[in-house]
Amino acid sequence: MNKRLSLIFRTFAAVILMAAFIMGSALLDDGTVYAAGGMAAPKLTKLQYYQTASGSYSAKIYWKSRKGATYQILRKTPGGKWKAVAQKKAKSTSCSYTNTKVGNHAYVYTVRQIKKKGKKIKSRGSYDAEGLQTMARPSVSVDFKTLNATVSWTKVNGAQKYLVYRKIGAGDSNQLIASVGANVTSYTDVYQKSYKNKKMDAILVADYFVDPSNNPISYTVRPYYGKKNPDGSTKGSYGLYVRDGICHLEPPTVVSLSDKGVIKWGTVPNADGYIVVTKSGNGDWTKVVNVAAEKSRGVYQSTTIKKLNKNNYYSVRAYMTRNGKKTYTTFDKNFTLKNRSVGAGKKVLFLGDSMTFGSPYYSKSVHSFSYASRIQQLTGIKMFNPSIPGSTWRYHPLDNRYRIVTGVANMIALGQNTDYAFETLQIGGNSSKFEDYDVVVLAAGTNDYQDKTETPFGSRESDWEKITDKTEDLSFTVNAGTKYSKKYSNMDYDYNIETFDGAYNQILKYIEEASMIRVLNGKAPIKVVPISLFYSERTSPYYEVNNRNITKNKLGYTMLDYQAEMDAINAEWAKSPVLEFYRYDSQATNIVNSENCRHRASDNLHYSKYTYGLYGDDIARFMINNKILSSPSAATITAIRESDEFKARLEKYSRLRSFTGKLSAKLNDLISRLIGADEEPEEVVTEEPVVETPAEEEPTDNTEVVTPEEPVADSGQNTEQPAEGGTPESGSTEAETQTETPAADQPAPSEGTATDPVQDAGN
Repeated sequence: MNKRLSLIFRTFAAVILMAAFIMGSALLDDGTVYAAGGMAAPKLTKLQYYQTASGSYSAKIYWKSRKGATYQILRKTPGGKWKAVAQKKAKSTSCSYTNTKVGNHAYVYTVRQIKKKGKKIKSRGSYDAEGLQTMARPSVSVDFKTLNATVSWTKVNGAQKYLVYRKIGAGDSNQLIASVGANVTSYTDVYQKSYKNKKMDAILVADYFVDPSNNPISYTVRPYYGKKNPDGSTKGSYGLYVRDGICHLEPPTVVSLSDKGVIKWGTVPNADGYIVVTKSGNGDWTKVVNVAAEKSRGVYQSTTIKKLNKNNYYSVRAYMTRNGKKTYTTFDKNFTLKNRSVGAGKKVLFLGDSMTFGSPYYSKSVHSFSYASRIQQLTGIKMFNPSIPGSTWRYHPLDNRYRIVTGVANMIALGQNTDYAFETLQIGGNSSKFEDYDVVVLAAGTNDYQDKTETPFGSRESDWEKITDKTEDLSFTVNAGTKYSKKYSNMDYDYNIETFDGAYNQILKYIEEASMIRVLNGKAPIKVVPISLFYSERTSPYYEVNNRNITKNKLGYTMLDYQAEMDAINAEWAKSPVLEFYRYDSQATNIVNSENCRHRASDNLHYSKYTYGLYGDDIARFMINNKILSSPSAATITAIRESDEFKARLEKYSRLRSFTGKLSAKLNDLISRLIGADEEPEEVVTEEPVVETPAEEEPTDNTEVVTPEEPVADSGQNTEQPAEGGTPESGSTEAETQTETPAADQPAPSEGTATDPVQDAGN
């Protein structure tokens, strides 16, 4: 009896267990992991949720498998019931399945093994009841700066970590650069610390910076959730992310526009295409033509405007399509041909350092991105730009820098090849002198502030007759190491050119001497445009951000102290009857300042291509507003030549000739004739001598003088007085540098973008 009861009990228990197994296999939501028929729950490894190139969404589940076994993939909404979505037979010990019908929805995935007889499922194994859930995409933004990029994002429910990825260029793959906790919503990528291979090094400027003009980097962020399996292995869910990443799109820079309508611009990374736009007067900007970005991106791209209107404004904006959205850049709104006749025939000399050279853009056509080149395009001037990166005004025997006073200014005064200009700038030989130029732009001094040899100020005194510590018997070599190399020995100067003030005074004396020659020959005096030192935040070490305006060098001076020295010296030379000064305040414009320097500079010192263009626009406008490129009347030139101030200045030069012999040969010759030297004149007397000599040297009635060359024709523009609001001595006011001429539009910040393209005007 007992045996029978025992058998009945065991049989009943077996039936109950079988029913429980069957029910457990069907009712998967009870949260229990069952083991039946030896089919344990597969170990889930990861779930990847992502958006495809076509814009659709997919979820890919991975698990550990038995080769040859068949598995059922199950899916549910959070809190919902499991539903089978697919079956897959494993070909190895690892298996995966991609669910393409997902959409932008949250789902939980798991997997169980099944056994089949034909098409019917014979038995179902256990499963991981928790599964792995998809996670939403965070909203990501990136602040691209010169030294680093700060990636920020929004929180995602369920995320344990956030994974930060970076790629360089469209052909690169995303590389994990950081993993941060659930409560962290930003990460700063310091380029110099994180760039470890040649591909990354290739885009760095001066080993630390990324130039916005050449920035191909993009970032994305992915939420992550992970948990340990009972055996110690990990299962993880990788959430949705911005597929194309977030990248920078720099506004392109117009390089040139020909009279035949060929417009050329600098290409920018990440652009899918460019739109040439135009406007007339105060009208709206309209589209001229859409140009696809060339697959093999070079430095430039160009197209032809079929119906060119020389009175219109033209520009180029870039666009890109990323993550299903089309984005447009801002653009330079001041490029036009209508003022190109203003400077026609005028020769402008630029004496500067790397800022005027156009660094860091080194190539045979490097000047195309400099602000000087933009001025040439807008005004039609003829320019010579022998600016040298790293150069100082003052001379120092150490050759770690180029020295403008000896290697450039001295050579131009002699009409000889300038230092460095040939192998790098590819401009050919130079035989011009200061006297050949209508305008001289002075734009250097920042390297004197940073020079390791510690540039002393010296004496501001501009009167060479009062200088006691002049540089004499100096020997130096220009164009060292090139086929233009030449050594100069026993060179004497009127100032101590081994000081900042002495070198700057010497250069201004070269210019005044040349201007004297021009006036004596019936030409207009030279106009001098000192450009104040550009804003910069780079000193040493480069990875620090230091405002040069307030950061002291080893001598205890800030960059503004060097600017004050130049301003004081300019004020003295502005008293000359043959020099007109027009000071351009580069910092008053706020094109680059403490708030935007790390976005508009290329390396916290030099500027981006687009920013150089903005400065070129503004300086050209400054020159036009102040009539710097216009010519005075012949009567004005004659009045200068016959003025007491001019005669006194010429007498001062005659004294310099008498005891030093340092004058240029041409001025020396002119003075010799004017003061009754023995040399026979080449031309017939047509007017009274322009210099009154001392009584004991009074010229006889038959003293002959040089007839001035034919004066420049009166253009009808009076330049004896500057534009309203400024004086030649003081230069322009801040308001002048911001006055819009010829266009009323001010350029938008380079970091801005627009989402609406301009209207189509046809081509």
